[in-house]
Amino acid sequence: LFDPDFLLNPGVLLNHDMHVHKKNLKPSPLAHDLVDHCIECGFCESNCPSRDAALTPRQRITVWREINRLARLEVDGAISSTDQERLHAMRKEYEYAGLDMCAADGMCQEKCPVKINTGELVKTIREEKLRTASPMTNRIANTIARNFYWFDTLIPPLLTTVSLAHRVLGNSIMSAIAGLAHRVGGGLIPLWNPYLPSGAKRLPELKSTSSKVNESESRIETKQKFGNKVVYLPSCVTRVMGPTASDPEQASVPERFISLARKAGVEVVYPPNIRSQCCGIMFHSRGCVDASKAKVAELEKELLIASENGRHPIVCDTSPCLKHLKDNISDPLLKFSLYEPIDFVSTFLTDKLEFQKTKQAVAVHVPCSSKKLKLENQFESLVAKCAEDVVPTGVPCCGMAGDRGFRYPELTGGALQHLNLPSQIKDAYSTSRTCECSLSQHSDVHFRSVLHLLDDSARPKSSSSSSH
Repeated sequence: LFDPDFLLNPGVLLNHDMHVHKKNLKPSPLAHDLVDHCIECGFCESNCPSRDAALTPRQRITVWREINRLARLEVDGAISSTDQERLHAMRKEYEYAGLDMCAADGMCQEKCPVKINTGELVKTIREEKLRTASPMTNRIANTIARNFYWFDTLIPPLLTTVSLAHRVLGNSIMSAIAGLAHRVGGGLIPLWNPYLPSGAKRLPELKSTSSKVNESESRIETKQKFGNKVVYLPSCVTRVMGPTASDPEQASVPERFISLARKAGVEVVYPPNIRSQCCGIMFHSRGCVDASKAKVAELEKELLIASENGRHPIVCDTSPCLKHLKDNISDPLLKFSLYEPIDFVSTFLTDKLEFQKTKQAVAVHVPCSSKKLKLENQFESLVAKCAEDVVPTGVPCCGMAGDRGFRYPELTGGALQHLNLPSQIKDAYSTSRTCECSLSQHSDVHFRSVLHLLDDSARPKSSSSSSH
């Protein structure tokens, strides 16, 4: 009646063909259990850091489906020569656009209506690829994991040497040398930028727990009350990466955390063998799952000792590492003892400290891991106690993904192309050192750990304040 000649959107609302519902269906071949429920709606794309530089999550899934469809034809001997060429070309292109350029941060899952994490698919493909095509990489990863103390020992002087070379040679010459090394290394050598940190200081001396605790002791009674003791887990990133040489703030993150805790009257201890510890995320994101699992198991054992089976809260100063630990440790009660800095301060220290607004305006970037832990509002509200004006970066993900942004700078370039902080912003804060490097480079503002701001602004709460 409304459109008798079928001129408007013909055949969609009304159709003479009684079997049209069975025709022209979009194929959705099986690709992997992790993503087979994807309907390719594209809601995930706005959160993806590589959306303007390579493939989006929806495109990664769609291309992987087509690769798997063609691969099944190849196995069955039913593939045409044209499709064989397409399969070869798609596999080659997918290495870079699909795998190398994926930050695997899982922010796509936050927007997906069926909660698909395309990053998990990418990490699974990386793992399968390493097990079959590159077993040597796994062996190298396992060797590094077993000898992590030497990684912790050797990287800081290397970073300090690079920083010294930058001071001597200047930006132009250093950029030319670094660019050449990056190209020759095929992306394996990180690309230097002026905000690359120097080596970190040695950890401040603290009491370090070393004896095992009674396994039969109650793990519940002290959960109900904070016992003024915290286990501090400085991540391996914090232990090897210090501030940028040009940053006026040269105190280390561990120094800041310990200072903040002491103002609150809280005892700080390290886990045993801290310089050999790693949460394993640096291996897991590359697909080296065996090395990752080994480091998680080793660290879990030490955390149980240090926290007296989860009696005392455990703080990791790097949010992605904290999230990875929560997701992968096996002890269910220990998971509840793990905190990142914002969560710990908000939960345990606000009744012991008072905060003064020591900054006029600051920017904050809440890392992907903190967003997934639903800490975004908590992050901004705590920082608001320390600054008159708090400006969020508005970036869903900076694309750094550990060191991936150093090796594929176009990933962070695409993710941060619209980062534009107000001119009055001179200080910016986050809880992930590598993310801070990338954000600093693209904003020309020094990003550093939020622990710097909290320590600057915190004072022990007076007895009169406490009584109220």
